[in-house]
Amino acid sequence: MRGFVWGNLTLLVLILVSLNFPVVRVEVAKVLANTSEFLYDSVDQDKFDVDYWFNKLNNL
Repeated sequence: MRGFVWGNLTLLVLILVSLNFPVVRVEVAKVLANTSEFLYDSVDQDKFDVDYWFNKLNNL
């Protein structure tokens, strides 16, 4: 368990340090923008079954 916590803390510190560089922030923004476009496109193409996810979330 201790290794898991230290691993997560190390990863968090690395992410925070890397976000200090503008190039990294721009790349992260590009990835998030592309991901959101993909999600919006999948919803527009009726690939997203609202009833399925509604039932799945309510049965947790």
